[in-house]
Amino acid sequence: MATIYENKEWTNLWWDEANKDEGLPRVFLVGDSQTYGFYPEVIKNMEKEARITVLTTSKNIDNPYLLPEFDHVIKQFELKYDLIHFNNGLHGIHQTDAQAFSDCYERVINYILENYPDSKLTLALSPPCYQGENFSEPHEPWFRMAKERNEKVVALAEKYHLPVDDLFTPMLEHRELHVPDGIHYNDEGRAMLGQIVSDFIRKNL
Repeated sequence: MATIYENKEWTNLWWDEANKDEGLPRVFLVGDSQTYGFYPEVIKNMEKEARITVLTTSKNIDNPYLLPEFDHVIKQFELKYDLIHFNNGLHGIHQTDAQAFSDCYERVINYILENYPDSKLTLALSPPCYQGENFSEPHEPWFRMAKERNEKVVALAEKYHLPVDDLFTPMLEHRELHVPDGIHYNDEGRAMLGQIVSDFIRKNL
């Protein structure tokens, strides 16, 4: 089957303090635009505790170029990562079958576990999405897709005994922190997500 791409495909990379060896743990954040929004908060929160590397991308879990980019980020500086925080679930709306998503996600989990066994792999759930402007109703199909995919991620985490960072449940009560598109977050929302992720990293390092 041919790969289905989005109209706008993008990737952003960030290595924080790539040339320093301070004895601090290194954490690799992999995710979508949600991770792109909160990762500066994680860098700020973890300034004295860990160094953060970031891969944010529009690539869905079925995109064949996701793992080559993942490898590129790790191998470019030959850094060793204590923890990998993996978040992928709000792209690839063409992949309507949650089980197909799960199958692709499981292949990614196996790849990371086999190729980077010294890094602790952790999985993150996608935050909820609402209708734009007033946020009074869940955004269909995005809310349903995130919820179904999150359930698959939890099941895979249980299967492989991996910790899960729940970014869905805490944000259900904070619809007011969305920007008008109903998917992304304002400064306060990004700060809240960054704090949730930072606390999760501290717990799992």
